[in-house]
Amino acid sequence: KSGWPPIGVQCTFLSTLGDYRYLSGFSVDGSHLMLSCFDGAHAFLFKAEMKPSGLLEGDFWSGDAWHETWTAVRDDDAKLPDHFGLTKWNESASLASIAFPEVDGKQRALTEFAGKARMLVLFGTWCPNCNDEAAFLRELDQRYRERGLSIVGLSFELTGDFARDAKQVKLYAEHHELTFPLLVAGTSDKAQASKRFPLLDQVRAYPTTIFLHADGRVRAVHQGYSGPATGAEHAKLREDFERLIEELLDEGSKK
Repeated sequence: KSGWPPIGVQCTFLSTLGDYRYLSGFSVDGSHLMLSCFDGAHAFLFKAEMKPSGLLEGDFWSGDAWHETWTAVRDDDAKLPDHFGLTKWNESASLASIAFPEVDGKQRALTEFAGKARMLVLFGTWCPNCNDEAAFLRELDQRYRERGLSIVGLSFELTGDFARDAKQVKLYAEHHELTFPLLVAGTSDKAQASKRFPLLDQVRAYPTTIFLHADGRVRAVHQGYSGPATGAEHAKLREDFERLIEELLDEGSKK
């Protein structure tokens, strides 16, 4: 094709479930685009062509098991819905009724983990966005634990074999240097996860991060995670999480 050599491209795509992390590739003639990445769990490939009308038309593959077509048009005002409004807390369910085992098999009720501010994080060790969030959670834990923040991770794994899944969770904690409690909550299937964790109207994304008052009342539910590859969106997410934690800690200190 004319226009070679190609121009290198680095970017990511935001979605209501999380970002596609660090995509890289090239553009040819300003009309053909190819992007790919391997994030530890998925091999992604995007191809697209810019039509004379301005429509970007392409294909998306995830490994050899998933293929779909996609289109896009330029919209400088495009934005995603608020990630704090996509998953709802189920007011009819009780936090006291939920218990899961730690990696050693000991059952722990969620009400055991008290704090002036509390976070419950639904994650999977296999989930790239969860691995991105883990680094931030470690930072939050180190910064706010002494002031009363309690973080608990609820892991939804791939196999359903407790011994195997617990081993993965333990390795995950060691890799990310996490010292807050991690419980093995079930399998990654979202329908099954919704049954195992009925405190949400539905489990739609990993991670899902829940902020609670000291008495267990929900303050906010955040669906997905915009990681470091998203730049300004990641910076905003950090600010939002820190603002909520500070607000809850201040409230808890006044009681």
